[in-house]
Amino acid sequence: MTNSDEKLQIFSGGGTECEMFVQAVQRRAFAEGKPLDNGWIAGLVAMLLTGEALRWFARLDGEVQTNWSLLRQALLARFPAIPDSMPSSTTPLGRTLALPPYSAQTSAQGSANVRTGRILVNTEDGKLNGYVRRDVNSTGIFVVTKDVSEALQVTYQPSTQYHDISLLNAPGDLECLGIKWWLAGSPNMARASASVAALTGVVDGNWERKSLVTAYSGPTACTIWEISPNGSISAFWSSKSWRAKALLFAIQRTRHELYVVPDSESTWIGTFKYMKANLTFESL
Repeated sequence: MTNSDEKLQIFSGGGTECEMFVQAVQRRAFAEGKPLDNGWIAGLVAMLLTGEALRWFARLDGEVQTNWSLLRQALLARFPAIPDSMPSSTTPLGRTLALPPYSAQTSAQGSANVRTGRILVNTEDGKLNGYVRRDVNSTGIFVVTKDVSEALQVTYQPSTQYHDISLLNAPGDLECLGIKWWLAGSPNMARASASVAALTGVVDGNWERKSLVTAYSGPTACTIWEISPNGSISAFWSSKSWRAKALLFAIQRTRHELYVVPDSESTWIGTFKYMKANLTFESL
C-alpha cells in the first residue's frame, strides 16, 4: 500500500493520537504533491475531525482553521501527549525559582486541560479596555484592540510551575508571549524603579532567541506566566538579587502599547502617558 492509499483515521482528541494524526496528514499531503499547500491540508483536516476535536476546531479563528501551519501548532498544543517528566523549574536567567509542590496527578490533569482563548485587557478608567491584538506594531510591541476579530488567540497548559503562553494566530514565526526589557543587564526590581519591558512575541519559545523589539537591548523571556483559575494573568521575574517577583502590566495611553513594570510606583506609571492594566484569559 502506498502512502496515497493510506486511509486517514477520524480524529476526536487525545495527545498520542494527535501526533499520529498529524504525521498521517503530512504523509498524505506529501503523497498528493501538496506538502506546502497549507489551505488544502487544512481543508482535509477539517473533514477528519469529530467529537471534542471538531467542537474545538469550530471555535478557532478563521485564519487558524484554513492554514495548516497554524492549525498544526494549535492541534498539538490543544491535545498534547502527557510528558515523561516535567521541565526544569528555572527562571529566564537559569536560576531556580521557589515554586509550589509538583505532583504527577496535577501534571496528568493539566495535560488533559490545555486551554485556548484570547487575552482581555482592562484598564483603570475602562476607556482602553479591549483585547491584545494578534499582530505587533511597527516597533514589535503588542497593542490593544477593541475589535474581537483582531484579537490574539493563545493556548496554555495549566501548571504549578511558571509556563509559556503559546501564540496561535500571530504573524510570522512568533510562537510564544514574552517580554523584552528596555536596557541591557538585569532589570531593577526595586521600588519606584525605572525598568520597563515590552509585551512582545518570542520565536521558538526560547528566551535566548530574538523578539521583534529591536530598539530594546535587555533580556527576553517567555516562561514567566501564571494564570489563576479565574483567568487572571500574572508575569514573574527573578535575578541574583530578587526572588520571583510579580510584575505589573501597564498600557501607553496614546499608542495603546502594553508593557510590564516592577511595581505600581514605577516612574513609568507616574507619568500621564501610562496607566495600570490587568490581563485576563478568556476561553474560546
